[in-house]
Amino acid sequence: MTVRQRGSINSTTAPNVEDMGPTTVIEGLTPQDFVRYAGASGDFNPIHYDERYAKALGNPGVFGQGMLTAGCAGQFLANWFGLANLGEFRTRFTARVWPGDINHRWRSHWRG
Repeated sequence: MTVRQRGSINSTTAPNVEDMGPTTVIEGLTPQDFVRYAGASGDFNPIHYDERYAKALGNPGVFGQGMLTAGCAGQFLANWFGLANLGEFRTRFTARVWPGDINHRWRSHWRG
């Protein structure tokens, strides 16, 4: 997994309403990334690492944990605002993350 960030990050000043944040791109996700995250999070649902199990349930293969994506989004926000300024954030899972996904992007608006 490769993480690239484009755009400026300035956590020393508060953003203005509707400021656009930097773009973060996650590339080259592998099933091994899902296994590593399972070890870190304790989410050992085999749908995330057992190809046969995932396919038996009607999926094209294994896919990433939603909280893996949320963790990457949290890192994006911490980089933009500074960890000390981030009290909480909310997320909604709208799509699965598959091995080999590229250009998985977060681009955020500050809404005050």
